[in-house]
Amino acid sequence: MPEEARRRGIGAALLARCTQLYWQLEYTLLFGEFNTDRALGPYYRRQGFTVLRPGQSVDVGTLLTGVPFHLGAGPGLTFFYRGRPQGR
Repeated sequence: MPEEARRRGIGAALLARCTQLYWQLEYTLLFGEFNTDRALGPYYRRQGFTVLRPGQSVDVGTLLTGVPFHLGAGPGLTFFYRGRPQGR
């Protein structure tokens, strides 16, 4: 993102809208990854996501299907996710 576009809330607004659409479509999980050297963990945490440590994974299978399986990022990447709130 160009420097002049930073700190204007554009990314936060896009994430909020994307999250809203995911929940409206009844998706259970929203996730992504970023290059670990970008240090975007604090940003995604402020947006309500859980950010894993590099190399860490999360068991989403139990949440989605009752069968355990893990999601995580590859080398040099950091995984983040947000589950659909209960009752939505």
